[in-house]
Amino acid sequence: MSTTKDPVRRKTNARPGAPMTTRAVATDVPPAPAASPPRLATRRKVLAAVAAVVVVIGGFFLARALYWALFQPTPDFPSLVTTPDRSLLGPVAFLKPGDDRCVYLVAASGGEPQQLACGDRLAGELAWRDDGRLQSTGYPSDDSDDDPVSRIIDPATGDVEEVPTAEIPPYREWPEHAWPGPNGEEVTCKNGGGKLTLSLTVDGRSRTLLSTGAPSTYCMHRPTWNEDGSWFVVKDDLDRLLLVTTTDPSSTRLLVDGGYWPAVTGAELLPG
Repeated sequence: MSTTKDPVRRKTNARPGAPMTTRAVATDVPPAPAASPPRLATRRKVLAAVAAVVVVIGGFFLARALYWALFQPTPDFPSLVTTPDRSLLGPVAFLKPGDDRCVYLVAASGGEPQQLACGDRLAGELAWRDDGRLQSTGYPSDDSDDDPVSRIIDPATGDVEEVPTAEIPPYREWPEHAWPGPNGEEVTCKNGGGKLTLSLTVDGRSRTLLSTGAPSTYCMHRPTWNEDGSWFVVKDDLDRLLLVTTTDPSSTRLLVDGGYWPAVTGAELLPG
């Protein structure tokens, strides 16, 4: 007679007079899990160390960016008003924030601005004409049905001439952070990680004109150049007009505290 082996033994309660009970006792107990090999433990330690380094580095850059964004003031620059530079020739026309009637002139070398002309709807995008006069053009917004308005100002007399609508130049879109110069050069403004960089690219080669700490919201916009490209005037996000030379080394100086739409000419229109 054949028998089969029961993998579970039945163990009885041997106490006399007690009810017969049985309980199963497993005879095949699974082995305990093996301990992690040393190589796996080492790998975990390395990964933990790398993660800690990444957290520390990321925290450093985040803290620096928050510092510049929240606590660091916008950069200051030497003033051409208090320390003029007579090597910079020609006047700069500009508008003042909050004044929609007047156009002003200031010497590129530095000094106090002078009022050129005032009148209704005179403030607009400024550009010097080939005949030495200044043209101010106001373009309507995209959702407006108004026509553009343009006037020509004679800097010698202050006389103002209205331009017929058909002769007003079309509006042109300005690039946001890269601007061409008179000789094929290009200026770019970049800001990231609490650092502003103004760069000049000539024939595919770039060099830094300005590198300074600044909030992430601060940059410079729409430079207007002098005739030979040796300097330009740019507006920053505080409505300051800054004069930047393209020499090596370059310099950045405050020309006007409170101005926009600058236009540069090489003609000597101001006394002194």
